[in-house]
Amino acid sequence: MRTDVHRAALDPLLPEWDELFRSDPEATPFSSAGWARAWWPHWARGADPWIVTVRDGDRLVGLAPLATTRRGPFRVLTELGRPPSNYWCVLALPAARAAVMAEVAAAIRAHAGEWNALLLGGLPGGSDFERALRAAGLRVRVRRPTPYPGIELPESFERYLEELPRKRRKDLRRHMRRLDEGHIELRPVTEPGELRTAVDRWQEIRVRWWRSRTKAMDPEHASARFRDFMRDLVVELVPAGLAQVWEFRHDGVVVGIEVNLMDSQRYYSWMGAYEPDAAHLGLGKLAIGESIRESIAAGRTYYDLMVGDEDYKYWYGATDRYCRWMMVGNGRPASRLALAAGSVADRVRGL
Repeated sequence: MRTDVHRAALDPLLPEWDELFRSDPEATPFSSAGWARAWWPHWARGADPWIVTVRDGDRLVGLAPLATTRRGPFRVLTELGRPPSNYWCVLALPAARAAVMAEVAAAIRAHAGEWNALLLGGLPGGSDFERALRAAGLRVRVRRPTPYPGIELPESFERYLEELPRKRRKDLRRHMRRLDEGHIELRPVTEPGELRTAVDRWQEIRVRWWRSRTKAMDPEHASARFRDFMRDLVVELVPAGLAQVWEFRHDGVVVGIEVNLMDSQRYYSWMGAYEPDAAHLGLGKLAIGESIRESIAAGRTYYDLMVGDEDYKYWYGATDRYCRWMMVGNGRPASRLALAAGSVADRVRGL
C-alpha cells in the first residue's frame, strides 16, 4: 500500500472519493465527496486540505478527510466537514479497513511536525481508529461518549408501531392520518432550482419556529453562510440519493420543510422547520413517523436521530448509541501544551 497526504484542491480527488464512499458500507453522508464539495467553500475558514489517501496499486482503498487550521497559537489537524457534520470516519474498502486504519494513523504520526493537536468528533462507538492511533504511538485523550439515539427498524411499519406503548402508538397513528387522508400534503423536492428555493424558505420558517419556542437557536443557523451551504448541499446530495427535502402543505400553503440525510441502510433525521401557527398539525411527529415508515419500506435497518439526548427522541422508541470525541497529541512540547490547554477548556465548559 502507498499512503500520501493530499494538500491540493479537492476537485481532482472527488471522483475517486465518491467511488470509495459508495464501496464503504460504514460510511455516512457526512463523509461523502458531495458533502466535502458543498462544505469547503463555506466553512473552510482559511483551512488547508490534509487528506490522507491509501492506495493499493492505483486504486484508492482508503481516505481520511482532514484539514489543517490554526486555533490561537496551535496548528490543529481536524475533520473536514465540521461544522455542521454529526459524524466523521475513515473511508475504506471493507476488506482493507484494518490496514487502512493503521496506514492513516501512521501517516498522521509521520507528519507530526505539521500539527500540534488532532481533534476528532463523531466517531462511531465501534470505530477502531482510536486503537490505530494509540498503536502508532500517539497520545489520545477521549472525552465522555456522546449519546446518538436511534431505532433498529423492524421488517414492517406495523411491527414498529406494535412495539410502542399503546398510548404512543395511538397518538402517532392519529397524526399520520392527517397525511394518509389528505389533510396534509407531502411533496418531495428534487429539482435544483426548487431545492434552493425550498432551503431559503426552510431557513425562514426555522428562525420563526425557534423564536416562537423561546429557545436559543444557534446563530449560525440563521446566517447567509449556513443558507448558502445548505443550498449547495441539497443540490449535491438529493440527486445522489443521500438527502431528502420534503415540503408539507396545508390548504395549499407550505407549513413545514424537512431536510434529512440517508443512505441505503440508514436514515438520518436532521433538521426540520414548521410554521409556529401550524403547531396544532403535529408536523414534527408526522414527519418522523412518515420517514420511519418510508425507511422500512425502502429496506433500511436503522433510523438515526443523531447527536443529543432530547426527550422527544425516546418517545419514538430510540435507544442510545454513543460516539467518541478525542484530542490527540504527538508528544512534542507544543503538542503537550495544546493538550493541556484543551483539558482546561473542557473543564471550563463543564463548569
